[in-house]
Amino acid sequence: MKFCWFWGNKLLFVDQSYLEKFDYIVVGAGISGLTTALILAKEGKKVAIFERNSDIAPLLRPYKRKGVSISPGLHVCGWMGKGEIVEKFLNYLNVSDGVEKVLSENGYGTVIVNNKIYNIPRGYEAIKEALCFYFPDYRQTIINYLDLIKECVDQIFYFNHSLPPLKNLHTSFIDASNSSFRVYLQKHNAPEELIELLDAMSYLLVGSRGNELPFLMHSFVIGGFFQSPGFFPFNGITRMLDNFKRELSKYGVKIFLNKEIKKVLVDEKKQAIGVETVDGKKYSSSNVIVTFNPKLLVSMLDKGVLRPIFIKRLEDAQNTFGFYVAYYKVKRELKITSKSIVFYDGHRDLLIGLILNENSNCYVLSAFMPENETNFSYEKFSEEQKKELAMKKLQLIEDTIYNILPEIKNDLELISFLKPWSFEKYTKTVNGSAYGTKQSVDYIGFQHKIPVKNLYLVGQSIYPGFLGAMISAFSLCLEILESNSFWAKVVENETK
Repeated sequence: MKFCWFWGNKLLFVDQSYLEKFDYIVVGAGISGLTTALILAKEGKKVAIFERNSDIAPLLRPYKRKGVSISPGLHVCGWMGKGEIVEKFLNYLNVSDGVEKVLSENGYGTVIVNNKIYNIPRGYEAIKEALCFYFPDYRQTIINYLDLIKECVDQIFYFNHSLPPLKNLHTSFIDASNSSFRVYLQKHNAPEELIELLDAMSYLLVGSRGNELPFLMHSFVIGGFFQSPGFFPFNGITRMLDNFKRELSKYGVKIFLNKEIKKVLVDEKKQAIGVETVDGKKYSSSNVIVTFNPKLLVSMLDKGVLRPIFIKRLEDAQNTFGFYVAYYKVKRELKITSKSIVFYDGHRDLLIGLILNENSNCYVLSAFMPENETNFSYEKFSEEQKKELAMKKLQLIEDTIYNILPEIKNDLELISFLKPWSFEKYTKTVNGSAYGTKQSVDYIGFQHKIPVKNLYLVGQSIYPGFLGAMISAFSLCLEILESNSFWAKVVENETK
């Protein structure tokens, strides 16, 4: 059966079965999209999610290779302590049952910078003593730095639940700190060795260098890893995503899988009114929320919808790096002190993160290496050229692993190797940028609202990382919903 629908001054014919009206359409079923959709549905909105892949959260969901579970994302997270914001979020969403989360016994772990070894424990006092041990001549600088981290965090209502919720929090992140954390440390006479150490720790977590990253954003990210770093075991990630499916179904959220969005539909008043999928189907909605990299908006909207000045902002925004990630099955139990190691060689600008996870029947070593050439494109590479480049990167990763842990040279079996263009398939961004667009003191970041009415942004380009993606969802919903009553439900939720 066909149904007439006026689109501007054009008469369109669309299958009537596709004309169901939604309050909100969410494009993308990653953690920010799932969280946004579930919040809005819990608060009484009619919501649909569109995901281009065959299942939700493709960058989080563990998969198996050679009988071993591995996950392309969510390897570590800050603020994982009892009663802290990760737990509050999961409890409010009712997706925490059966989900194990583990606090890292050794804190952030071992960081090797230019062949100097630092062990970074958990908790501010322990970190203060550790850093003062490594840099005894800069004790007051270290104390001032950590005090400012705590002061900044204490001003953010997500972490200080005695504060009222603040709308447009991203604006306050920008306004509250107009200098990078590197500049701050240099002004306080911190040695270059200390700056490089903190830069290496932060860069892997947020995708912006110390000279780029605003101090307040640095505080939000690194503060969680100082306070209570942790991780979700692979079975915990799977259970969490299954819980999301259960709750979304309970609140009537429609999930459209294998449905890639071709275009965000906008009327003559420059107001979002729905989406069109690549198969030509159109879905109507009062609001559209997109979770993808904002730079993709230009291709998703008709020409003339966005003003030239905003298009220039999109073009000027820099993507964060893509990752090369190698996963190894460890053939025997490793007797190593730290299960998290960061290695940085400033002379080669080489940064690699290693994480050891216990699987059901073995250990898995995950190695992450950023592609620092963020403007470099693989688009014109032949498959043979990509293969040759990938083998060079893999060799570099393995040489570094065996340099750090020579005793395991014969105990690793490669089970999977992901490249930036592997992630690009999921994110649709050049080089598969790990954290969306960069956070920078020199660039005004994106906020939820853009110059198209009822079209909103969420995701890592607003706040980076797993927790950042969730915060972006709650932040948008605070703008949309009655913030005081809504937020009270979050912070007053009892720990399960």
